[in-house]
This record gives sequence, C-alpha cells and structure tokens, in this order.
Amino acid sequence: MAATGPLEISSLESWLWKAACVIRGPVDAPKFKDYILPLIFLKRLTDAVRAVAKVNPRLQGVIDVTDFNATQAGQRMLDDDRLATLVQILIRCEG
Repeated sequence: MAATGPLEISSLESWLWKAACVIRGPVDAPKFKDYILPLIFLKRLTDAVRAVAKVNPRLQGVIDVTDFNATQAGQRMLDDDRLATLVQILIRCEG
C-alpha cells in the first residue's frame, strides 16, 4: 500500500499501541522497539522502493515485484498468519 501522506500522531500512537499489544507477554516492554521499529522501517522502505520504481520506468518490475497485500478474487493471497510466520523465519535466518 502506498503512503498517503504524513501520519497523524494519534494514528501513529494507536498503531504502535496495537503492535505492542501483539507482542506483549513473550517480549519485555523495553524490547518492543527491537521488534516493531525494524518492521516499520521495512514497511516504509517498501513504499519508497515503489515510488522510485514509479518515477524510474526502467526499474519497474525489478525492485517492486512483490505486493504482500496482493489479492485474488477478493481474497488475500497470503493471510496474515502465514506472512507473520514467513517474517519470523526470515528474521531468524542468518545470512
């Protein structure tokens, strides 16, 4: 999903709170940032890559080929649970 402009502070706070609630329990509060901030960075990096590809036609189809929110017949192609599992596997993978 492309960025639609600046995020309001109240929306950001609500979004961060929901993210923290998801990992509350298994992760201590001081460690929330270690999980949430990298994922926010990756999300924004995706929006930036798409924008770069949009203004540089030679890069279209090269750096913007995956849409993690893709749908087919109105259904998400990869549900949130499977996507979350994939992210966990990739996080644990050492390169």
